[in-house]
Amino acid sequence: MTLIGLHIGQKADSARVVSIFGKPDRYKKFDNEYGISETYYFGSNRLHFECNGCFLDFRLDDNRFAALIDTIEGGVRVGDPISKLDNYVTGKPELIKKVDGFDVYAINKDLCDITRFFVKNGIINIIVFSYIP
Repeated sequence: MTLIGLHIGQKADSARVVSIFGKPDRYKKFDNEYGISETYYFGSNRLHFECNGCFLDFRLDDNRFAALIDTIEGGVRVGDPISKLDNYVTGKPELIKKVDGFDVYAINKDLCDITRFFVKNGIINIIVFSYIP
């Protein structure tokens, strides 16, 4: 999974994150049992790093960043039709549930790295990637 120029699992310090995504609107940093945890907020978009800079998950609520750029030309953004993923390399996204008026589709739903798309009227409203070891 790639978001702009950063792959999930790749390490990045604050300078690298800012050089790729720009200056965040908010930034949170704290120590935990795994090392340093950092969360960067760009509007309501969130990028999360654990274990001293390892990119682990994100949530996109607007179209400023593209996901899946390593497998789909131009990537996928909030505002794109879910049909843009019909020919995705691991198969068409699967409808997994309905929640709060959204149809929630997933790719890789049976793996530890799931990408969910919250869709209304065929249009992606939210993209969430989670890595669960």
